[in-house]
Amino acid sequence: MDSLRNLLIWNASARDPFFLGLVAAIMILLAILLVSKPRLYLPLILFTAPLPKLFTIAKYDVSYTTAAPGFSVVDMVLAAGIAGLLFRRWRRTADPVSRAFGRAMTIWSASVMLSVFVGFVVWSGTYQAVFAVYAVRYILTLASFVVAGQYTYTECSDRSLRKILHGLAIAGNITILLGLVYYISFGSSDSGSKGVTLWMTGDNSVALNRTFFWFFDYGNDMGYYAALIGILDIILLSDRRLVGLRLLTAIGLVGCVATILLIGERADVLVLVVAVGYLLWETSKFKHRSVKVSFAFQFVCLAAVVLAFVATMSIIAPEFISKKFQRSSGEDENRQASLQLMMTVGVPDGIAEAVSSLPIGDFALRFALNVSGVWYFMNHPEGVGYWGQLAAAGFYSHHEFVTVLIEQGFPGLAALFFFMVRLKRLLWSARNQPGAAGQLNVLLRTISVGLFAAMVGANTVILDMKFMLVYWALVGVWSVIPRDVRQVSPAILVAAPPRRVAARV
Repeated sequence: MDSLRNLLIWNASARDPFFLGLVAAIMILLAILLVSKPRLYLPLILFTAPLPKLFTIAKYDVSYTTAAPGFSVVDMVLAAGIAGLLFRRWRRTADPVSRAFGRAMTIWSASVMLSVFVGFVVWSGTYQAVFAVYAVRYILTLASFVVAGQYTYTECSDRSLRKILHGLAIAGNITILLGLVYYISFGSSDSGSKGVTLWMTGDNSVALNRTFFWFFDYGNDMGYYAALIGILDIILLSDRRLVGLRLLTAIGLVGCVATILLIGERADVLVLVVAVGYLLWETSKFKHRSVKVSFAFQFVCLAAVVLAFVATMSIIAPEFISKKFQRSSGEDENRQASLQLMMTVGVPDGIAEAVSSLPIGDFALRFALNVSGVWYFMNHPEGVGYWGQLAAAGFYSHHEFVTVLIEQGFPGLAALFFFMVRLKRLLWSARNQPGAAGQLNVLLRTISVGLFAAMVGANTVILDMKFMLVYWALVGVWSVIPRDVRQVSPAILVAAPPRRVAARV
């Protein structure tokens, strides 16, 4: 068992010349494969995304922690996909809403890189070169939207989209079930979010966290993924033609709920609850041609989620999430720490006292970090550079809107809001489509509502670099689906090339 566990949590350093050469060779082979077989790109991205960190390229010490930017198999697939695009014809979508979102993403990416420049110029004594590596990695995460669209531009027939969704459901549910097996085998009473501390020995010694579910490197990534797969399970359960797949998705839905609770992060529970609620609301309000449900079906799905929740909390009784639920109300035991932090950054005494006295349990400390972050920004409105928050301020604000303010200033916050508005317009355009296109759109809208709730609730979403590879890839697929598909039946879509369909716009 120990040897198997050590094998599963293995990772390396790219500073090793042999390993670096191996990575380069694999990426070249992947690029050649994707040039000859472009339809393999999206399955490779979706299926390898849950795999954890494979190697690191640097390390840095800041404040109370040691960290390192790491890369996984999915990053290698993405890089190979970008290289493969050099040998493919670049296609521009005819949909103006998709083009508008692409421009918004470009502006948001430019804001990130501008903040890196500010960090090097204004905060030269604090901002480190390794932070720019994180910025590049984040830009690559956003690029998965464009790359996925280019590789699936000619693969957006109903049959192709159905294969994508069914493949994601099968791979996703297997990932969830394997994660549960791994948790049972190597898990901890503290639950999954505590993770395993790994140490790379030698000159490149650095502590790495990996969850007890093995997949992904952080609890929230696995939790968001479980919520996405859980919503997809409900959507596919509504298709009565898929007997075998419906059985897998039914079991997988229960596994998704259990996974989210065992991870022990309240944000994941919030995402699932809000997403399920929105899905039930939308499918009851609109007569969908892709997700056809009845009141009885909605009731059974809701009952299954509730029963899985109750059974996990009663039978397995994960201690970590139970304690978090208990600490969600009442007086915060870290009240003095909250007061001291806010006073350090200049928050007025009255506001600091009011915030630390709120009867919201340990959320009071997080709210104190939010408030402290706002005050820190007011003293440094130029921004400290992407990823430079902890090094400059000495704490994390634990809220993405505040993080953007601290690191990118007002221009960054404006770019973020513009980006999110365009995203909403993209996902809510051409609703109620038939077939797999409609199912993908319902899935994206539903999980987006849940993720937005988590973002408002002070959790990392838009700045996430691992789960969001899956999300942006799916959004990229949606962006190239012809919008006049609303007037075209699935049978016609299978027969008609996408270029001819798009020409009808």
